[in-house]
Amino acid sequence: MFLEGKDYLNIWEVAHRWAGLDPESTSANDLPEEVRYFIHKMIEGYLGDELKLRRANGYRAVRDEIYILFWEVNPFINFLWSCLTKGNFNK
Repeated sequence: MFLEGKDYLNIWEVAHRWAGLDPESTSANDLPEEVRYFIHKMIEGYLGDELKLRRANGYRAVRDEIYILFWEVNPFINFLWSCLTKGNFNK
């Protein structure tokens, strides 16, 4: 549920807070293992349809798979898979 006027945090910020760290204190290249773990868990929850995510504008992050031939072209899903499989993180 989206509540108008409420402040929302991104995955990066939530993972750092759960780990007891300041989100600005780390870089994507030198991410603590605990923060990586929390980021992976949130992504897995979203991809497993157990967690709903919202974009910065309040709209739901669409989980629909979009294929052209055999390639997944949903950029949001591709980015999340990149985080999970390749360790590519971005603030």
